[in-house]
Amino acid sequence: MAYRLGHRCLYHALGTLEGSLAQACCPVVATVALNTPARGGRGDADRTLGGCILLLEDRDDMVVKALSWALRALAARLPQPVRSFLEQHRERVAASVQREVRNKLTSGVKNPRRAELRGKSQ
Repeated sequence: MAYRLGHRCLYHALGTLEGSLAQACCPVVATVALNTPARGGRGDADRTLGGCILLLEDRDDMVVKALSWALRALAARLPQPVRSFLEQHRERVAASVQREVRNKLTSGVKNPRRAELRGKSQ
């Protein structure tokens, strides 16, 4: 909530978390609320992409998932900055992040095949 309101106290709170993984993922995941209308977000490409660029080289599974989630949330709101980001950093972005975000940009879902299978079972 504090991050969404533009306060910097989230970063101070991160100092109390143990482990670098939590410290790496939390700021990026926190941007999801900035880009989700249901959470009051209006889209904040600068903060989202700024956090993502810091973690591009990290291949820890949780960091990769955090990047994917943050970029997909932004892609639903502001697709063009996400397209530009993926193009500019395509050599550094994990393949799974590229695939999931491109799927979101083109089909509106993370995994179009899974969505298709769900539709057939209903």
